[in-house]
Amino acid sequence: MASFKQYTASGGASEAFSIPTFTSDEIKVRVDGVLKTAGTHYNITSYTANGGTVTWTSGNVPSSGTVYIYRDTKILNSGNSDVEGKATYSNSSTIYHGDLNNNQKQALRSLEESDRLIQSWQLSDGVVETDKIKDGTIVNADINASAAIAQSKLNIADATGSASGYMSAANFTKLSGIETGATADQTNAEIRAAVEAASDSNVFTDADHTKVNAAATVTGSETLTNKTLTSPVINDMSGTAVVTSGTSTSDTKVYSAKRAGEIFYGKDTLSEIQSGETWSAADNKIATTSAIDARIIDLVDDVGGFVPIANETSFPNANPDVNNGAGTLVSIKALASNLTSNGSGVATIANGTVGNSTVTINGLENSTTYTATLGMIVETTSTLNTYTFHRVTPKATEVTTVATNISNVNTVATNISDVNNFADLYQIKTTAPTTDGGGNSLAAGDLWYDSSSNKQLMIYDGSSGDGFSAATPTASVLQDIAIVSGQLTYIEDLGLIGDAVGTGSGNNINTVATNITNVNTVAGNNSNITTVAGISSNVTTVAGAVSNINTTVSNLASINNFAEVYRIASSAPSSSLDEGDLWYDSTANKLKYYNGTAWTVTAAAGLSAVADDTSPELGGHLDCNNKNLTEVGTVSGDNLQIDFGTLS
Repeated sequence: MASFKQYTASGGASEAFSIPTFTSDEIKVRVDGVLKTAGTHYNITSYTANGGTVTWTSGNVPSSGTVYIYRDTKILNSGNSDVEGKATYSNSSTIYHGDLNNNQKQALRSLEESDRLIQSWQLSDGVVETDKIKDGTIVNADINASAAIAQSKLNIADATGSASGYMSAANFTKLSGIETGATADQTNAEIRAAVEAASDSNVFTDADHTKVNAAATVTGSETLTNKTLTSPVINDMSGTAVVTSGTSTSDTKVYSAKRAGEIFYGKDTLSEIQSGETWSAADNKIATTSAIDARIIDLVDDVGGFVPIANETSFPNANPDVNNGAGTLVSIKALASNLTSNGSGVATIANGTVGNSTVTINGLENSTTYTATLGMIVETTSTLNTYTFHRVTPKATEVTTVATNISNVNTVATNISDVNNFADLYQIKTTAPTTDGGGNSLAAGDLWYDSSSNKQLMIYDGSSGDGFSAATPTASVLQDIAIVSGQLTYIEDLGLIGDAVGTGSGNNINTVATNITNVNTVAGNNSNITTVAGISSNVTTVAGAVSNINTTVSNLASINNFAEVYRIASSAPSSSLDEGDLWYDSTANKLKYYNGTAWTVTAAAGLSAVADDTSPELGGHLDCNNKNLTEVGTVSGDNLQIDFGTLS
């Protein structure tokens, strides 16, 4: 598109134009060089950034003359004291592609306007000198008919024929003194020779005629000095009015096309930064638009967002995008409270803006809770107070912790199936579960701690009812066994107690010690518990930073649950206790569960009382601890020695 339009007026009430501008007031109108006033002489109608229509007001429609519609791009600030771009930037300010494009358009449009043909009204008084006027370009039509030209400025070759001539008062007196009857005593040739011989005759000689005729055919550029130029338009300019090097603040000077290019853009191609090249902050380099786009993307990735806010209730009241659309990133420093999405991945925040308006975030994981202290980046949309989830941002300290313990993180990732398996196997509920922790069908060996008044660890074996059976022996049975062991003292091989008491002979009682580990160990689940115990420290480390680990984020609930319910220590945990919590006593090498008041040793299934074992064996002396031995029945066996102490 052009930067101006020129036409001859013929009484038309309007004239359309196609000139790109930033604002309508950049359009100016002149008639025969005279500047017209917008709103008084004309109005700009049907305006767009690419054109519009000049509509003349009543009484101001030009019927003749040259109309010049042109663009005058604004490059000065409000004080008209300094050049100012369409957009300015400061440290840490936001860079928008539209601002960069507009700054470039502003410079290029200004260059285009400076390269337009110079109009007569653009020349200041006294600027055009004689040496700037081309010889032979001033013709009779350039001189006004009413011009009072002094005689001294005229040099007439002949006054013959119809020529009226021009003379001074003194010459007129001389002519008036010639008698009426005077005859031509001299020939024309004689008179001509005499006149030409005079030093100040003000007539052309033959040589002068030759020079004038030659001057009328001169072509090319000529130097104009001390002469007035009104028309035609000068095509080329040179001299002090044209700045070819350095810079100038003068209102009467213009930059040459070459110098303007050097200042605003025209760098050598070797001084340009192409996309993909290493970015350097240098004043002798000009970046291509592609390189600028790539640089902005890099900066955005480093910064993590354009608009930072403190938490999820600090969103701005207005859309932070400059165009009220999509594309601007908002960085939430840390969630003040848990943020949970619905089944469609949408979360709403009541009083989410500083003005207490509701904020909606789309694009979250379905039915997911984002815990407090997590950072988050969201993207603006064209709908006010509605954002699209971009990603979760980690804390620097947590990133450092993960980096320091990355080997442990990798170990957990490698063994995540075991961690998830334990979360599936072990549940704490008041009622019997119908599926495992992962929502799959129950399998033999799944554990359930009944946190109701029963306070009982249950094992799934597919039995009737809910399919769960109590882990045995129970706490009360273990207590009874302890009472019995305190009342008996084993000195020699007792054999079979029933036979020993009844007959005095029979098989020896095998040592209970050979089977005591089965009583104290949950053998059916020992492999899974051992796997988890071996990586428990790593699991604990990951639990503190699990939200920052993309590999395990989907398993966050399972990992946190395991870290809370299972601990390994040489002494009993005394804080953060819930019914069903597990503790491996590394001093006694026993697995224990918390029944709500105390830690209880787990035991192998199938043993609920000594009476259920038809052939119990002791691994050492049976000390009844001064307790009564009742309902013994028949005692038999060889070498039976029973010391009951004092019988009462």
